[in-house]
Parts: sequence; structure tokens; C-alpha cells
Amino acid sequence: MVTISEIHKSNASFAAQGHSGLVEMVGLLHSSIFYVLGRDPSRYKNKLDKLKKIGPTNNIVFVETQQSAFDYVVANDSQNHVTFIHATPGFVHTDTPRTAYPSKADGLAWWALVSVLQAVSGWIIRYFGMAAKESGERHAYKLTSDKFIPGSWRVSHLNEVIPDNDVLVQYRESGWDEKIWEFTNRVWNKALVRGAKP
Repeated sequence: MVTISEIHKSNASFAAQGHSGLVEMVGLLHSSIFYVLGRDPSRYKNKLDKLKKIGPTNNIVFVETQQSAFDYVVANDSQNHVTFIHATPGFVHTDTPRTAYPSKADGLAWWALVSVLQAVSGWIIRYFGMAAKESGERHAYKLTSDKFIPGSWRVSHLNEVIPDNDVLVQYRESGWDEKIWEFTNRVWNKALVRGAKP
């Protein structure tokens, strides 16, 4: 585990420049591509617009694919300059209230079950989750640390490198990483051609 004190030390030069958060980091990086995995871009429209204004030369791409496809891209990067970090944030206490309120029209039992589950999950996150500030510091560490040299990394919420599991090893050995990457490119190319037509 990388301790929070090590992260503070690593992030000190960034913080000393008077930056208050990750949004400002986007302004420091030029002509970079940020891949956001497994997220619906419509949910992040306001944040995306703000990031595009701050770093107009950066490209933010929402992608849903598998880790093995990124392993393939890294393995075939002749310039050795691509770094993919698949980070698991864990439970993060953001003070954001639950927004999926069940309807009593779906049945009283369903309403009660969902309400109890929301209360329990909210309690777990509040008392066992990581503070949003610490989570942000940990992500800044991943983005700026020399620990994550070009390559494909899976990282836990405590900044520990997660070793490849048997499934990822089997995908790689069977050539699935290349197949998944080719499939992803075909889907994107088809979508871009459709999107370009008036």
C-alpha cells in the first residue's frame, strides 16, 4: 500500500504551484488523450464541457472495453510512451445523496427493500469509505508518479498494483487482446462514419 503521507510528498511539487485540484491538472497537460472507461458521457456533460474549456488541446474519450485491449495497445506501442491506468477507487464518501428513489407504485416491499439497501450502503460508504480529497490525491499521484512507467496497469484504491488474474493471462495467451482491440476499432469506426453523415 502506498501511504497517504507518501502521496502528499509526491504531490507536493504540484501543490506548491498553487493548484487546487485535478481540474487544474488538465490545464497543465497539452495534447493528451484521456480515456474514461465504462462511463456514460451524458452523465458527465457539465464536467466534460469545463475540462474542454480548460484544456482545449486535450481529447477526452469515453470507452467501454476490456483491460486486455489496452494491454495489446501498450505491447504494440513502438515508441514506448503509452500508459494506461485502470484504477479502482473503492468506496468514496462524496457527500452526494442517493438519487434513485424507489416508487411505492412498484410495491411496498420493493420500496422498503431498496430504501433499506440505500441506507445501509450509505452508512457503509460514510463510515468505511475514503474521503473524496484523499481519493483525488491518490489519483493525482497515479497521474504524476514515476512508479507508473509506460505500460498497462491495474491499480487498487490504495495504489497497489493488482497482478493479472488467470482470465487476463488466458486472454493474452489466446490472442484475445488483439481481437478485442480490433473489434473496438471496428465499432468506433462504424460509429464515427455514421456520426459524420448529415
